[in-house]
Amino acid sequence: MAYIMKDLYKIHERYLETQNCTELDALVMAEDMFLNQLEDISKRFQLYVKNGF
Repeated sequence: MAYIMKDLYKIHERYLETQNCTELDALVMAEDMFLNQLEDISKRFQLYVKNGF
């Protein structure tokens, strides 16, 4: 879990550096990006299992 939080913090910091936004906006954008990646991984894994490894 600490690894996930570390990555989320890095993404959050990058948004703060590159976007003209508040800290809360940066956190929300980072969380959205992270959740989208997690959803993509889940979909690819489901296809992998469905296709019989």
